[in-house]
Amino acid sequence: MENKIKTVGPPILVPEDRQEEPAAQNPDTLQLTSMTPSTAVAVPQGPHAVDPMPTAEFPNFFHTNDPVKAARIQAKVTEAMASVLRRLDLPYVLKTGQISRNGFFEELEKKIRALDPDAKVYISGGVVRSILGYIYKKIYNEHQRQSTEDTTENVLNRIIQGASRKPILDALFEIFPVDQDLPKLSALGIGSDLDVSVDFSGGCTPDKREEIKQITKQFIESATDQLMPQADKTSVLTRSVLPVGDVVERKAQLERSMGQGGSPLDWLAFPVSSASGTQFVEGVPGTLGRFLKGEIEYVSPEHADNRDEQCIRMLRPLLELPFLKPSTKGAQILIQELELILAKLNKKIPLEGERPLKEFAKMLRNARFEAAHNRFSVPREGDPIGRLVHQISMSAPRGEKDLPLVPEFTQNRKIDTRNVNNHSIDRFLMNPTEFRQNYTDNGSLYHGTPKLEYVLTMIRNGLIASIPGKQGTAALGAGTYTAQERSTSAKYVGSEGTVLELKVSLSDHLRVLDLPRFMNEQAVLYQSLEKEAKQNDIDINQYLARKFDLDIIINEYPLIMNAAAIRLPKKINELIRAKLQSAFSVRERLVARDLLKTLQELRSFEQLGAVLGLKDLPSLPSDLEIHRQIADCLKDSDVPVRRAAIGLLGTIKPTVPDIHKQIADCLKDSDVLVRRAAIDLLHTIKPTDPEIHKQIVGYLTHSDVFVRRAAIDLLGTIKPTDPEIHKPIAACLTDSDANVRRAAIDLLGTIKPTDPEIHKPIAACLTDSDANVRRAAIKTLAAIKALDAIKSTNVEIQREIANCLTDLKANACKAAIKFLAASKPEDVTIQGKIAQCLTNLDANVRNAAIEFLGAIQPTNLEILAQIAAYLEYPNPDVGRAAIRVFEAINPTDSMIQQITARLTDPDAKVHEAAIVVLEAIDPTDPEVQKQMDAYRQKNPIESDLE
Repeated sequence: MENKIKTVGPPILVPEDRQEEPAAQNPDTLQLTSMTPSTAVAVPQGPHAVDPMPTAEFPNFFHTNDPVKAARIQAKVTEAMASVLRRLDLPYVLKTGQISRNGFFEELEKKIRALDPDAKVYISGGVVRSILGYIYKKIYNEHQRQSTEDTTENVLNRIIQGASRKPILDALFEIFPVDQDLPKLSALGIGSDLDVSVDFSGGCTPDKREEIKQITKQFIESATDQLMPQADKTSVLTRSVLPVGDVVERKAQLERSMGQGGSPLDWLAFPVSSASGTQFVEGVPGTLGRFLKGEIEYVSPEHADNRDEQCIRMLRPLLELPFLKPSTKGAQILIQELELILAKLNKKIPLEGERPLKEFAKMLRNARFEAAHNRFSVPREGDPIGRLVHQISMSAPRGEKDLPLVPEFTQNRKIDTRNVNNHSIDRFLMNPTEFRQNYTDNGSLYHGTPKLEYVLTMIRNGLIASIPGKQGTAALGAGTYTAQERSTSAKYVGSEGTVLELKVSLSDHLRVLDLPRFMNEQAVLYQSLEKEAKQNDIDINQYLARKFDLDIIINEYPLIMNAAAIRLPKKINELIRAKLQSAFSVRERLVARDLLKTLQELRSFEQLGAVLGLKDLPSLPSDLEIHRQIADCLKDSDVPVRRAAIGLLGTIKPTVPDIHKQIADCLKDSDVLVRRAAIDLLHTIKPTDPEIHKQIVGYLTHSDVFVRRAAIDLLGTIKPTDPEIHKPIAACLTDSDANVRRAAIDLLGTIKPTDPEIHKPIAACLTDSDANVRRAAIKTLAAIKALDAIKSTNVEIQREIANCLTDLKANACKAAIKFLAASKPEDVTIQGKIAQCLTNLDANVRNAAIEFLGAIQPTNLEILAQIAAYLEYPNPDVGRAAIRVFEAINPTDSMIQQITARLTDPDAKVHEAAIVVLEAIDPTDPEVQKQMDAYRQKNPIESDLE
């Protein structure tokens, strides 16, 4: 897809005009320094030539043909780097647990050198490049204000001394500039790791090196861990506000990087303090010299698997330091590889992994000057690299809206010092004061961006222009859309969006077009202009803005056409404020399933703002307020929202009764997954509020059987203490659903109501059509000790009870046996089930079975054989119980032999029971008598039996 946007007339190459902040004047932290530039690096002295002002779009202000001046500038660039590192505001945790924001790199170096005194510590990679970009931007901006032969050196001196650009009225401060701290966002890469590398000494062992790396990483991320323990360290935003990174061995890392190819500029390292050196360390000799001359090399990767990534990575310096140009050879290689990437994309061939296209995001975040005046989104004639990158941007996958990888940034043109070329539209311009009164919120406009991460891109590059039909509300044409009310912009920011407050310029030269009035009164002219714009393949808004030097176009919304018309947030406190003012929709975050993560991150930023001493920060909803908002989503019309809400509440497990009531309402939800999740959650939280219990009881008569089942199950878990609760539960014993009936019976057995009549409806279930219900009734009757209260000669009921004997607890089983004994069942099956109770581990149950069998004196041979079989049961208690049965039953000869054999049983109680039985029946068999006599002689004293 070719770029069809053409410029009207000569390109507008006017730079941005951002005001630098005045120097901080905090007397507690003020450090007075001399104005005399440092002379750490010796430079040749002598006369210097005056170079003419370069005419390029981004002039190379470091370069001069005078060798003396060139050496002096190189020395000052080195000193400026050291000054920026010394003054960078990077927080870390002291031993006391307090946060410090001074001397980060010196403290870092101390920790390393404490374990390896001869180690050299450097920053490298993107950190070096970003600081160089910061220095260039300071020089560039000053040249736009006033350009002289000394401007570059004056700015470098100011950076070295940490002085404010603006003059300070106090005479003392005119002599002694303030040593101003630099915010991380101003100088370091946005969303990037803090790249630190070390040259360890030869005597530093591998184990010691690993220990140093670990300790250093903990130091680097100490403030992040303490201030934002729940935050995602991989978040671009986290990495932009607080230091995240680690330490690598410089030489090993350099070897790997050089093998991967790319720009030698990435292989520059710089000492973090004079203790580690005072000069750049080059991976490729001459890199710094070529940089100061405005040239970078490109080394093609050795391996094809990362060629695409390194090729796109090479583009980053062209937007971060736009005065740079690839060498002739480097440009040839870069163009060839860009053409290969474009060919792959056009043929739908995937690139090597996902990283190549992700490099675009990094490139844009850290670019400067509206991405080098939109070098890749609106490529210039004669720029083959820009043209190829633009085509890649338009060809690569870029989301549902088919967005380009490289957006177009709103141009930034000076307002007060520009020369307006066309005044024919002036009578349709709105008075700036009238505009601020009628279209702004006390001088502020609001812009919604779908992700706060995009703010980081705009911090460096300015506003992103909406593409008609694809971004934002761009139905009204290109431009950066704003609104007078924050709430209006909040509607368009999406689930992760942020609303930025943009302060409008106070300049009286602000040019604001009242487009509706112009279209109404000059319809023919407007149609003619539309035609011209179409012929030039440019959006009408952009065409009007360029042709008539417009800053803002009013077309339903104030459309920003010149970024200089507003001020973007630039500092950490502004970023934190914007983060906390982000549109926070519980419902949308539920759907995205990252509500807790988002909330944790917001809480971390809230804490960070408090630590930094920021005042009047927006307050976040409390956890309870968030929980209630989640609970409110349980009534949402969309099933996925309700599912997400009940699922998240399951994670949170709220303790507030009013939320419990809303959860209980979900028992009647139309969606089965919501109902199940609500049931599980109520089982977990076990609400104690009696009102919720009554609410659940109300569902016992619900028309939906699933609701009734859930309600009865929940009551079983909750175990309500209301003395009247058994009545509605007992009513469920006639429910049409067997599961409900069985659960109701079980619940009655659990709560054990004291109502003397409660056994009647339960006993009625002994003849239930469902076997599980019948068994449950038996268990419950036994549990509430109500078996004695019922009489039944019904053999089927007796059989059901007998079948349950092995499932009943000891007391219930004993009660059931007594119930059966009262009816003296002749049914062999029932007798056999009771005989099985001789093997029960509880003595009371065994005794009850013995009494039962002794009372009925079974004659059925199968029952007798079953009892006799227990005589030889491995468990002595079972054997003893079997023997005792025969006290009331005349055993057969074979059974007498089995009993006699127990006289020699190792267990005393077993052989004692055997002799008691044998003496009671007085067997005539001489052999048995002989064994009995032998036993009596050996055991003259009888022991008590159980």
